Amino acid sequence: MRHCKMTRDHKLHCARHVALGIGFAVVVGGVFGWVVMTAWNAAIPALFNLPAIGFWQAVAVLVLARLLVGRFSHGALHGRLRHRWGHHHDSAALYTAWWDAEGESAFKDFVARQSAAPGADGR
Repeated sequence: MRHCKMTRDHKLHCARHVALGIGFAVVVGGVFGWVVMTAWNAAIPALFNLPAIGFWQAVAVLVLARLLVGRFSHGALHGRLRHRWGHHHDSAALYTAWWDAEGESAFKDFVARQSAAPGADGR
């Protein structure tokens, strides 16, 4: 079993990444808060006769919307999408292999059965 030594440089590297991630999240949250505030103040007071909101109220609207609509975690959704995407590629590869092996003859058999069936002309 190999043990990984946590060096001082590695700890500083991890701390720097955590600080940058938190900073990025704060900046993105601020931008989204500003966008929601601006959009709200541009449309909602005129449409529904509601008051204009401030920045922190816009952030609260974002948090409440996220709580009502879904979770703060994206892991499960992205995992399902990745699975579907990979499954789609697997299905496409299997379909191609099936078509190369027996698809054309199976299609011709299907067309022959449809042509021979009564009422196959769609009437």
